[in-house]
Amino acid sequence: MGARKFSVISIPPLGCIPSQRLRRLKQLGTQGCFDPLNDLSLRSYPMLAGMLKQLSYELLDMAYSLANAYAMVSFVFENPRTDAWNFTDLEAACCGGGPFGAAFACNETAPVCANRDDYLFWDANHPAQTIFAGNQTFVNPIDVRELAML
Repeated sequence: MGARKFSVISIPPLGCIPSQRLRRLKQLGTQGCFDPLNDLSLRSYPMLAGMLKQLSYELLDMAYSLANAYAMVSFVFENPRTDAWNFTDLEAACCGGGPFGAAFACNETAPVCANRDDYLFWDANHPAQTIFAGNQTFVNPIDVRELAML
């Protein structure tokens, strides 16, 4: 179809999203991340990076930006407060209900947290992060802003 620019976001630590924290609580009776999903998420990045690199050799005019969502979200878990953000809740969703805000969906009737900036997760599945102007720690070979300017 002619596309030559691709912005790709790898799989984050899915076992730590609110819906999977609730899954662990229901299945194991303990709180925390659902580790089997995190293991799969972590193993997927090198395969995706290799595939994109190989494809860029085959399609010489292809450009891509690959964000390492696993590394980004893990960094936030380890550093919930920085100059760029100040998360006070790394487990629950800002929108939704029940344990971790994951027991019922984020929709027009769901409660929404008072201070959205405090929450890493907007709903039961999605972190509130940007990869637009990242550094090469998390986004490479270029960030999305650089990709758009090509």
